[in-house]
Amino acid sequence: PANTKSKVAFQLPEPVVTDITTVMGSWVTDKAYVKSGVAEIIAYDRDKGTKLWSVPLPGEVCSASRHMSKDFKTAIVFEETKATKANKYPSCNQVGVIDMTAGKLLWSKGVTSATGGDKPIRFDEVTLSGTTVAAGGTSGGAAFKLDDGAELWKPKVGADGCYDRGYAGGEALAVVRKCGTSDSPQLTVQALNPTTGAPLSSYQMPAGVDYASIVSTKPLVVAADVGDTAGDGSGISDFFSIDAATGKLIVRIPADAEQYAARCGSTEVERCQNLAVGNNRLYVPTENHDGTSEYGET
Repeated sequence: PANTKSKVAFQLPEPVVTDITTVMGSWVTDKAYVKSGVAEIIAYDRDKGTKLWSVPLPGEVCSASRHMSKDFKTAIVFEETKATKANKYPSCNQVGVIDMTAGKLLWSKGVTSATGGDKPIRFDEVTLSGTTVAAGGTSGGAAFKLDDGAELWKPKVGADGCYDRGYAGGEALAVVRKCGTSDSPQLTVQALNPTTGAPLSSYQMPAGVDYASIVSTKPLVVAADVGDTAGDGSGISDFFSIDAATGKLIVRIPADAEQYAARCGSTEVERCQNLAVGNNRLYVPTENHDGTSEYGET
């Protein structure tokens, strides 16, 4: 670190739970450290660790964007209700925005499928790019305006059976679009217009890719396990650097799973860790390996 004399400012106790509970989401604003809890979002003073505010939710947080706007808003997906004996697994069908300056849930809503029906669909992930909140899952994707929740587009399956599997945000907005069957999927990565959802460019992933993760949207970098060759559950055998303006592959970078320690979620589009993109470079750590000393690993 830049300051080698840094120290822990404060520590917070883990929530007391009786079952597996999702508490995804962690952000730092100019004044607060904000963390999801058990069916709530809690803010703590960034310097002292004292509680500033909490936002109760009707159910558990299912997913949370890693991004936030310049005025400290972020997006979450949460369950429509708390679990009961009759309903042990409530649906993650509510998308909402947390205003981390005001300490409130700015808006929340569910979305029905464009193909009909009045039941809100489930979302697996949510992200944020500029003033657009985008949520995706196996039923397709939807997007909303950050400030008021107005729908920009809603889930729809094309005549070819294709749908938006999930989005990645940040400086730009991109999507993994899935076609074909579960036994023989065909994935396409698209750079999107964040206001309309219209594709700006498209790159078709090679055969043998069941899932793809977007590492970065600007520049556009994708990770995938091609042909299940990684062998370690990391979800990565190769990285793909794509020209977002044209959809052309710039370079494909093999990443030996036994040598490199980056990992991506098994099915999620924007859940990679232990890696970074910047300065026209991709940074990944190496796996632990035997050092030159008599004891220990490097």
